[in-house]
Amino acid sequence: MRELTLNEIENVNGAYSAKEFAAAVFTGGVTGALAGTLIGGGGAVPGAFAGSVIGGIAYLTYEIIMEFS
Repeated sequence: MRELTLNEIENVNGAYSAKEFAAAVFTGGVTGALAGTLIGGGGAVPGAFAGSVIGGIAYLTYEIIMEFS
């Protein structure tokens, strides 16, 4: 087994990133909470949960699409 060269590392594209996944979940949660607040004060928590789930699903879907395109 050998180490990758810099050129080989640069050729790796679209790898899964836990940091990007966490950012998508967090951003989805914040957006969902804001949308839930517009509906009513009680909608913030369910909105945050739903937004987090949707953000995670959207990120994973994007990664799958990029993998096969």
